[in-house]
Amino acid sequence: MSRKETRKELEHIIAVFKDYIHASTHLDIVWSEKAGYIYLDLTPFETGHDPDAYLMETGEELFEKLFSEISLDVFELTGNEDGLPSANPLEIAELKRRLEPFLLKLPEYRPLAEQLMSSKDST
Repeated sequence: MSRKETRKELEHIIAVFKDYIHASTHLDIVWSEKAGYIYLDLTPFETGHDPDAYLMETGEELFEKLFSEISLDVFELTGNEDGLPSANPLEIAELKRRLEPFLLKLPEYRPLAEQLMSSKDST
């Protein structure tokens, strides 16, 4: 995929997740003319540390980061500190419910979402 096609794919994902990204206090995604899209994990700010920054080189990378954020939202509500490896059926159902609006607009990422959720079984 060319750099231009990759940027277009990343922008499409960002547009689909726009409201989620805007509402989150834990992340931001910024554009750099020199590097491209950068995903900022703002969680360290809560403990007085610098944010973590990740260069997004593929749509899959960005989707995985956003999937992770949504799953953390679910696990924070339930008090699950181990995440997917110890997720119960209700947590998985809630994760699927929260992901569904995004997957309806990004059906090409449904297999990746299912793979990420099934990784719970292999740990």
